[in-house]
Amino acid sequence: MAKTEIKKNSKKSSNSVSTKSKNVEDSRAVSDVKKSQVTGQTENPEPVNLTAGQKFFIAMDKFGDFFILNILFFICCIPIVTIGASVTALYTVLIKMVKNQEGVARRDFFKAFKRNFKPATFVWLVIMVVGAAIYLQYAYVVSFKNQTASFLLIILAFEMMIVSMVVPLVFPLVARYTNTTFNYFKNAFIISITNVKEWLVILLHILLPLLIYYVNPRMFLYTCILWATILYSIFTYSKSIVMWKIFDRLENPDNDSK
Repeated sequence: MAKTEIKKNSKKSSNSVSTKSKNVEDSRAVSDVKKSQVTGQTENPEPVNLTAGQKFFIAMDKFGDFFILNILFFICCIPIVTIGASVTALYTVLIKMVKNQEGVARRDFFKAFKRNFKPATFVWLVIMVVGAAIYLQYAYVVSFKNQTASFLLIILAFEMMIVSMVVPLVFPLVARYTNTTFNYFKNAFIISITNVKEWLVILLHILLPLLIYYVNPRMFLYTCILWATILYSIFTYSKSIVMWKIFDRLENPDNDSK
């Protein structure tokens, strides 16, 4: 896998004399942080203690990015065939946010969408074909009660296990590395085996909305507007934190051994 240089960023803060000027300075500090995140000029920045106001502005800025990314993600999923590219673009931007290297959310999303469109779409088409095959097997199993159906049920359980190990990890790999379609799936499977704890955490993130719907459909429907506007990005950001830990171990094995 190709390695990507990890850049850490510096943050600037400034003092103020009055409440009004403090708010202005806090806003400027947030702007400085964003600029340093884009350029990534400082390799090992010294820790800076941010004021409560600066932390508030940074948090609000991040939530604004979550909102924008959530909307863009669902809009770009509408053609169905572009879902893979949309998921990959979302992971690309959110992994940058985890590394504190984010720039302008909208611009970065569309750049990643365009750059990864071909490999992500190939991966998504394979997933759709496999999903269709699994659905046909399931339809046969529930429709017939014969020996063939019993055998297919065992095969179906095995296939679902493989899918649950591969699909949650494959799009972050597309977002991070350049590879062939086959190798994306192969590496996702290997990573899920060698990082079981992280894989389970990511799988739980995916299953949680389904679990909420199963336990309390009305509650899920009440929160649909939140999922459509911001919650999906927040959940994906949480998954990106876990994925970045995996990537960091892959790209810096010496650090992991220390």
